[in-house]
Amino acid sequence: MEQDPKKQRDSILAIIGIIFFIGLAIFARSSASSKKNLPPPSSSSPTSSPTETSNAKKEGIDSLLDEESYSFTYTVVLGDATEVLDGKVFKNKMMFTIIGNGREQYGKISDNYMRFDGEKYVLTTSPIRSYFPYLELSNIQNTLDLSIEEKKDDFSFYEVDVADLLDQYTDLDYDSFEDFKEDSVKVYTQDHHVVKIELDYSNYFTYVNEKDTTFQVRMEFRDFGKIEEFEL
Repeated sequence: MEQDPKKQRDSILAIIGIIFFIGLAIFARSSASSKKNLPPPSSSSPTSSPTETSNAKKEGIDSLLDEESYSFTYTVVLGDATEVLDGKVFKNKMMFTIIGNGREQYGKISDNYMRFDGEKYVLTTSPIRSYFPYLELSNIQNTLDLSIEEKKDDFSFYEVDVADLLDQYTDLDYDSFEDFKEDSVKVYTQDHHVVKIELDYSNYFTYVNEKDTTFQVRMEFRDFGKIEEFEL
């Protein structure tokens, strides 16, 4: 007996439907299994690629402290006396001559001063002059960090509080409400190099010495990176 075509079509559709649902079930199981095998999401944010370290050139006196080598001339006026220090620096070594009433030749390695006795350098007392601490670049920078800066056309002008100098260089007691006159520092920079520093600490020295005392220093720098290593 020949099967009814309508029933035959319905049977085929039913079989196709069963196969379709079986396929969906297999796919769902396979998907769930894959998700279980995936690593858990990280709770940390994505690691960013490292940024390049800034190599910006330092400004001001910090740039001098960073210089490997240079030559210098300091002119120091203290009271009625004037002395000139002329020398050069290579890394942690310094060689210089003091020109005043005579000529004295010195060297310095790190914090140790040596005097040339005509044949060799011999360890000597530090500091050689009472004003040497005021010429130390790190000390000047410390003073400027506490001072008010005003930018001019070709230099930076700093108003220096005498009280800050007293705190930095002495153990003197003073009236914190006293109205001191301001001292000053000028820093001249060219092409990221400090080429000149002018100090005037006359008000500070007048207070310390209890009489009118001039203290002015002109510090000039040149030959950056051009000084060859030397022996002491």
